[in-house]
Amino acid sequence: MRRSIPRAAAAFLVLCAGVPLRAQLTVDNALTPEQLVQNVLLGGGVTATNITFNGQPGTVLHEQAAGFNSDLSNVGIPNGVLLATGTAGLAIGPNNQSGFTLGGGNIGFGDLDLALLSRPGDQRCGHPRVRFRCDRG
Repeated sequence: MRRSIPRAAAAFLVLCAGVPLRAQLTVDNALTPEQLVQNVLLGGGVTATNITFNGQPGTVLHEQAAGFNSDLSNVGIPNGVLLATGTAGLAIGPNNQSGFTLGGGNIGFGDLDLALLSRPGDQRCGHPRVRFRCDRG
């Protein structure tokens, strides 16, 4: 009886070795909006200038902007720029709470329509905006 358990476990591991596994999304929030635009969003031969994020210079780190890599997950897009109304780093999960958010340094600013639709006292997170001009290099 004791011999059958290790054999069964070994057989299970051999069978699972051929099954591709998926990992989590990775988020890099150590990139400035300028770095995200130049190094992640745009391809070769294109130059961006006048990069701003929510009206701030693009050289300032912001918790609402991050790069992501999903090569080892099932997102379907290998990498890109993640803009969030809260903290972008929360995108990695776990996704087990409704409306889970933190931060979002744009809380309650810039969207009068959203303010009119909200109940008094509700926390509102503004939408993140990256603006830039593109030129062919």
